[in-house]
Amino acid sequence: PLFRRVPKWGAAISRNKQKKYEPLNLCRLRKYIERGQLDARFPITMRHLHESRCVSRVRVGVYLFNVNNYPFPYKIDIEVAVADQSSINAIKAVGGSVTIVHMPRLALRALVK
Repeated sequence: PLFRRVPKWGAAISRNKQKKYEPLNLCRLRKYIERGQLDARFPITMRHLHESRCVSRVRVGVYLFNVNNYPFPYKIDIEVAVADQSSINAIKAVGGSVTIVHMPRLALRALVK
C-alpha cells in the first residue's frame, strides 16, 4: 500500500535537519601525522584535513572522536566543529589544544577550497 511506502512528514523533516559531521578518529589522525601528511608543528584546520585527504569531504564540519581511550602522543593544535570529551582529554594530556570552530556552510566551503 502507498501509505506504507511514503515516510511520515515529521520523520522526514527531522531527518533532513540533522547535521552530518565528517567523523575523524584520533587513530586515523595519528597515522596521517606519522606518515608526514599532516604537520604537528603548526595548527591543523579543517582545510589541512581535507587537503591531506584525512577526511573525504567537509560539508558541515569535522567531528573528532576517540575510541577506547586510544593514546595520542603528539602535541597538536587542532580546529574542528565538534569533539567528544575523551578526545579533548587525550590531546590536552600531551599539552595540545582543541578549538571548537563553528562556521556557516558558505564560509566553510570557502575555507576548504
